[in-house]
This record gives sequence, C-alpha cells and structure tokens, in this order.
Amino acid sequence: MRTILYIGDVITAGNLQRESKKYKVEILPFHAADSTSKEITDIIYDDSNRYFGVIINIDELTISADETQNIIKDILVKTDMTVCLMCAGHTIEEPVIRNLVEIGVQFFMTGVNSIINSKVILNMLKRQSNVATLFSNNEGVSNGSDNIIKTKSITVGGCLPRMGVTTFCIQLIQFLHSIGKKACYVDRTSSNYMDDFILIYEKEGVLDQEHSRFTLEGIDFYYAVSDKAREFAKKQGYDYIVADVGTLNFDEELLELFTESDMHILCAGSKPNEFKAVYNLLEVLIDKGVHYVFYSVPRAQRKSIAGTCENHNQKCYFMPFLDDEFILQKNSRRMFYKMFNIERSVDE
Repeated sequence: MRTILYIGDVITAGNLQRESKKYKVEILPFHAADSTSKEITDIIYDDSNRYFGVIINIDELTISADETQNIIKDILVKTDMTVCLMCAGHTIEEPVIRNLVEIGVQFFMTGVNSIINSKVILNMLKRQSNVATLFSNNEGVSNGSDNIIKTKSITVGGCLPRMGVTTFCIQLIQFLHSIGKKACYVDRTSSNYMDDFILIYEKEGVLDQEHSRFTLEGIDFYYAVSDKAREFAKKQGYDYIVADVGTLNFDEELLELFTESDMHILCAGSKPNEFKAVYNLLEVLIDKGVHYVFYSVPRAQRKSIAGTCENHNQKCYFMPFLDDEFILQKNSRRMFYKMFNIERSVDE
C-alpha cells in the first residue's frame, strides 16, 4: 500500500482516508496549524522514503506564503515525492497559485468534495497532472494570452545511428517527472522505430490511436505528429515536450529543427568514427548552445573528450551504462541536475 503524507487538519484527512482506500492508498495526517517551517520539513524529511507523495492544505498552514513556496520547491527538487496542493476556493488567477504552478506543482484539490479529491489521488498515482483541466473557467491553463504553464521544447539527436537517443529521452523524461514536471516524448524521426516500440510493449502500455499517443510507465509517447495530435498535446499541460529527431546530418532543414527548440542535446560516442562525427557537428553547431552527452565512456578518455568540447566552448556530460531505460539511474539524475543547473541534495 502506498503512503501519502497529509499536512492539514485531521478532519479533512479522515475524509480522504476513507475515499482513498479503494486505490490502496494510506493517508497519514499531520496537524499543520501553528506548526513552524522546521516542524513541517522535519515530518517530511525524517521519513521521506516512506511517502509516495504529500498533500499540503495551504489554508491550514500558519507560516507565510513565501515559506510555503520554499518548502514545496525543496520537496520537488530534493525528493521523488509527488506534491499536491489542497486549496479549496482558490483560483488560478491568484499569485500564490500561479507561483506554485510555475515551480512545478502538478496536482491541486480545489473543492471540499472528498470523492472528487480522492480522484486527484488517482491522478497522483498515475502521475497524470490535473493542472490543465482543473480550473474550469480557463481554457486549459490559459488566461487570455498569458500561459500559466510555459511549455518548453527539448530536441535530442544522435551523431550517428544507434546512439541511444530514445533511451536518453526516456531517462530525461523520467528525471523531469521526478522533480514534479510533466513531460512527453514526440517522435520527429523518419524511421519506423516507434512502430516496433509499440509492438514490443503493446501489452504493458495504453494505445490512444485517435491522438497518436502510446502511454507506457507514465510516459506519453506521441508516435505520429499530425496536426490533430499536436493540438491535443498542447492542451495536456506539459512543462516539457521532448522531441526525438533521430540521426543528425548536415541537412539544413534537420539542423534547423534540432536547434529551434529551447534546449538541444546531442547523443554521442567516443569510438573513432563516432567522435569524428561529433567533431564535425561541433564545427557546425558551435554557436547553438548544444549539450553533448557521451555514452559509456571509460574514465581514462573523459578528460580528453571534455577538453575538446571545452576548446569549442561547449559543455559535455557522460551518461552511465543503463540496464533498464525505464528506471532512472542515480548517475543519470546527477547528470541531469548539472545539465539543468539544479542544486541537488547532499545525499544524492
């Protein structure tokens, strides 16, 4: 049975406990009124490995809004817990709610109906954000032309075929999910890789043919980017769209597709033919702010590779060996913290 820590009043916790039993979830309450920031963080971190997630009733906290926001931000960055805010009666227009969405909170309970609130717990278990559809007075998460969730695009390519681009994308999305972000995979290649992928995992995943989406291990894979699928994806409230562009070559259109995003990552190798391809691309992409990720490079070679990249004013990272692409590796996490310039906890 999974356990969720509830920080708020005991009565509300009791109602959630009754409704959440059908999902095999245990709610552990902590009375938050008159508790200090330290008391709240102590209860969270003293046994954080025990909790799948935490629900925080912001109306029951007596600490300041800034203190609350700092606590939540630290949870998202330092732990794997899913964070849900109970904020009955609040709206998306309020600065405090806007700020919480912007730092990565994906789950909100805005009413007092225990049955409806328990369904949010089901969203938490599935890691399916309810931000985009939560505030019914807004279309998606928009308020006029102002988007609350600013979706960022990441493109990932390989210097040569079979550079592990899709594997990297899956690890990246697992990391983004672990820090409270919602992300999806989009196939922008010319290959039929996703057809084989879906065939292999068809019994484990869920196929949504209408929207060209296959969901596996909590990740949405968009395998055919039609206009309909693209519009559908835009309304799902993703923080990041991770696009796989396959093998890079010197085709101007493909290079433009690779570099037009907010972040561009090249998967590379250290074998002579692989590094030659990387070096040629370094020359072409030198001013594009590309992140270079090298797979399974022996430590003895890393200094030389890092030096070459530094000579081109480029940053490089080293990806560990992966025995399961759907399990976020500890060394992968460390690499992603560095790549996204996020301070990690001392025990990571």
